[in-house]
Amino acid sequence: MIIWNFFGNNKAPLEGYENLLGKRILLYEGMSFYPTFIKELQKRQIPYESTYIRPKRDTIEPLSEHEDHAAKVNIYLFPADEKVDGKLIYHYIAKGLLDGSVNDSLGVIFRLFSNSYYSQNLRPYFPLSQVKTQLAWGSSPKTPKLNQKIDAFIADYKASGAFSKQLERYTGMDLDEYEALLMIIE
Repeated sequence: MIIWNFFGNNKAPLEGYENLLGKRILLYEGMSFYPTFIKELQKRQIPYESTYIRPKRDTIEPLSEHEDHAAKVNIYLFPADEKVDGKLIYHYIAKGLLDGSVNDSLGVIFRLFSNSYYSQNLRPYFPLSQVKTQLAWGSSPKTPKLNQKIDAFIADYKASGAFSKQLERYTGMDLDEYEALLMIIE
């Protein structure tokens, strides 16, 4: 079961959406987490403001003048049209420059358990939404035939046990062990 989790540094507990007010949340505009996050904020009527950023040496730089607001969720976005190293999100949050982000639980857990610096400074907090998947593949809703083929492939891949073997190869955990770990985090 792969869950999109909020994660953050150990000093800024994020127990739920109400705890995000005044916090700085880092996301990639081009990732599916971003529109889902916006929908979840809107559903809860939580105000937010987005600011585009870019990496600058060992910190971040807003692309326009920006001031954080205590009564809003302050969303910091890497623009969709810019290529940014995916590991930076962990680095900036572990350093305390930003308070949290979203990633799939596999990505968060892999980073935490494969890097002692991150495991000492970051932790997963709560799921982005209640929608949970075991395996996902991004595609356009405008391609229904392709989507049906992808769905069939994923179903066969999981049913054959190959997904569990691949997961174990990359993380050291099979699917059952991974699901048990997620239950502890939840």
